[in-house]
Amino acid sequence: MSRQFGTNNVRQFQNLHNRAALFGDRDDRPSSAASGRYTPTRFGALDSNQHDEGSYRVKMDDSELDYLESQNDDKIHGLSAKVAVLKNITSKIGDEIQSGNSLLDTMNDQFSHTGTILGDTFSKFKVMAAKEGGMTMCYMVFFIVFVVILAYYLFFR
Repeated sequence: MSRQFGTNNVRQFQNLHNRAALFGDRDDRPSSAASGRYTPTRFGALDSNQHDEGSYRVKMDDSELDYLESQNDDKIHGLSAKVAVLKNITSKIGDEIQSGNSLLDTMNDQFSHTGTILGDTFSKFKVMAAKEGGMTMCYMVFFIVFVVILAYYLFFR
């Protein structure tokens, strides 16, 4: 972060977000501010000579700050890569949804058209059956049976 915001801003940021003040020292005990001494930590030392008991200040040198900054940068790059992968996946999901919706619309139109054709054919068949006698119906049934038997012998023999 010091490369982005300068060293002074990093040190001010440290005072706002002090992990040791939030979670205590390594022994999982809250650090005592009343002792008036430096408490060693992994990076620097806690200065507990403050008037307010909840106020701590960590003294770190630039090498420790650079180390922490490099860890943060690594984590940021890792998260950026994960975000890019998730963005790619969601765009592919969106494309798949759009293609599926267009396929469903096409199928709906085709089934609707087929239903219209079958309805018209059935109504014409009813008109023909009402006008003609039963003999025409028998000829048509025999013709259909003949075509089915002929197709069976041509295709399956």
